[in-house]
Amino acid sequence: MSFWIPTSSPTPDSTFSDIHGVRVHHKVCHHDDGHLSRGSLNIGLPLVLLHGFGASVFSWSRVMRPLARIAGSKVLAFDRPAFGLTARSAPVRDNGALNPYSMAFAVLATLSFIDMLGSQKAILIGHSAGCLVAVNAYFEAPERIAALILVAPAIVAPLLSWRGKDGKIRKENNMGGGKTGSNDRKNPLVGIWRALLKMCMFIVGMAMRMLEEMRDMVRLVYAKVLAAVLRSSLAVMLVRMVIDKFGIPAIRNSWYDASQIAGHVLQGYTKPLRCKGWDMALLEYTIAMLTDSAAKSKPPLTRRLAEISCPASADCHR
Repeated sequence: MSFWIPTSSPTPDSTFSDIHGVRVHHKVCHHDDGHLSRGSLNIGLPLVLLHGFGASVFSWSRVMRPLARIAGSKVLAFDRPAFGLTARSAPVRDNGALNPYSMAFAVLATLSFIDMLGSQKAILIGHSAGCLVAVNAYFEAPERIAALILVAPAIVAPLLSWRGKDGKIRKENNMGGGKTGSNDRKNPLVGIWRALLKMCMFIVGMAMRMLEEMRDMVRLVYAKVLAAVLRSSLAVMLVRMVIDKFGIPAIRNSWYDASQIAGHVLQGYTKPLRCKGWDMALLEYTIAMLTDSAAKSKPPLTRRLAEISCPASADCHR
């Protein structure tokens, strides 16, 4: 697999590490030489920061040092492939190799950086799409994740349950009527009705499973066709036009007060666009996300959120 090396120059505190053949850009912020400052929490665990879509290590530049000082530990942030100054790969083909733009690679990189920090566990802080990486990393290796902090997570949880007065979460399932009285139990027609209802639900369930299998097949074919389209020269031209026209306005719209955006901030977010192959890499990232969502190897992430047992905090305000 060949890679395009970014032409933009890194900052003095930038570091590059080879992870599974990919030259990944990252930065590490140390706390004050082991001396805990006043107000430090002395957590004793490193923090790994995971940026969102279109962002990079630069997004964390103003908070890395304060976080290291407060936590009394190392703080690391890295650019996932397709973003920041991490090397862009040539178009990925279906040859069985690990796709550097996939969620599997992002999780692998996260766990590799925890190893690099010399720690058995770390706290993951994700923003937007970075929260997907954080949660997937937890499910891949829960013993390595001490806590999750999710900022404006790009995860939509289904409303499948309700909380009772005693604080316990219950699922509501009241198909087929309300309470069952003694008269209902004695009425043979009710028994026949329930038997028919169960039979109908069984048939409907089988039909839904068949449709689900067909939908997955169609979805996989659709993803492959769409991938072929996105790898075309027309798609590359379109993504350049979109970024040229809407890139800067999108950055400005991300600020509560756009007038407070300094020139170096715009430069920091647009610098990766000077990397060779940034356009194709962005399309490959999109293809990888489509492929991941089309695959049916694991239950949807939203259905597994209740399985998280480590301390977790989510701020859903954008």
